[in-house]
Amino acid sequence: MIPTIDIMLSRLVCHEHCEYALKIDQHYKGIFALVADLPATGVDGDYAIVKETGTFWYWDANLPGWVNTYIPEPQVPVVINDGETKTILTADASVYRTIEYLVSVNDDNTGAYFSAKLLAHHDGTEADHTQFAMIGKKTVRLFAEYAGGNIELKGTGLKDGQIVTAISRKVNV
Repeated sequence: MIPTIDIMLSRLVCHEHCEYALKIDQHYKGIFALVADLPATGVDGDYAIVKETGTFWYWDANLPGWVNTYIPEPQVPVVINDGETKTILTADASVYRTIEYLVSVNDDNTGAYFSAKLLAHHDGTEADHTQFAMIGKKTVRLFAEYAGGNIELKGTGLKDGQIVTAISRKVNV
C-alpha cells in the first residue's frame, strides 16, 4: 500500500504511515508572501510555498539556495500564413477540462502585435471557446477544437507571416 498524506496549507493530515508525515512536517517551512521572504538558509528537503507566485519551492544544498519547482511550458512560435490553419497548443482532454490561453501574435511584415486571451472547455466530444481581452489589430483567427482526444488551440492566418506564441493555464477534468 502506498502511504497517503494530505498536505493542507495550514497542517498535515495523516491517515496511515504517519512516520512519513513527520518527515514531511519537519521540513515544511511555511507559506511566505514573497520569494524574498524565504529563509536565508536551509537543508536538503526543506520546502515552502510562495503566495505571490503560487509556487512550491525546495532547498538545494548543492546551490545552496531555494529552487522554484514551477517549470513553464515551452513557448514554441508557430508561423501562420494567410488562409492557413495550424495547431498552436495541444492538451490531453482526458486530463484537462478547461484551458485559458494567453496568445501573442507578431506580424513579421510590419512588426505590429495582436494579443488576446481565449477560454476553452470541452464536454468530451466538442470544444467551446470565447475570445476576450483583445489588443491590437487581429491578424489571426483563434479558436479551440476537440480532436483525437485532445483540446487544441488553433489559428487561421488573416495575412501572411503571423508568428503566434501562446501559453496556457489548465484545470483538470
